[in-house]
Amino acid sequence: MLEGSEIQTYERRGYRAALYVGASFLLISVLVWGAVAVMTDRGMVAIVLILAFGTLVVLGARAQRRAPDRVTVSTSGLRAESIVGTTELAWSDVKSIEFRESRWKPGRVDEIRIETAGASGLSLVRGLSNYELLVAQLRKVRPELIRSQP
Repeated sequence: MLEGSEIQTYERRGYRAALYVGASFLLISVLVWGAVAVMTDRGMVAIVLILAFGTLVVLGARAQRRAPDRVTVSTSGLRAESIVGTTELAWSDVKSIEFRESRWKPGRVDEIRIETAGASGLSLVRGLSNYELLVAQLRKVRPELIRSQP
């Protein structure tokens, strides 16, 4: 889908590695505490820990889908990649692009919300590489979709 000139990729460097390390630490902690709970005849605590961990994983996966760590923008659309999958959007599927400015630094865009026709949308944050270039590219590629919100 990403054909045409001016293809540019932006990413949060080191984000996936940090997420994997954090999730691994959390999983090991839950397993250890669950084993301790079972060994001390507190099986209900182990069940609660496992249910809490499962809920955290499900909610985290939903949030990861909306906040990609790698975005490729072209004249035909964009591709957003996260740990849980890839979303490809043609510009015809995008309803609006909203630039949300910082509360403390007026004029500085801290978040880009991309609203789509069918899905829940995407949230691109300042942690992406060359963020100012991303803002400029979106303004250039699809100016008719742009909305600014202070």
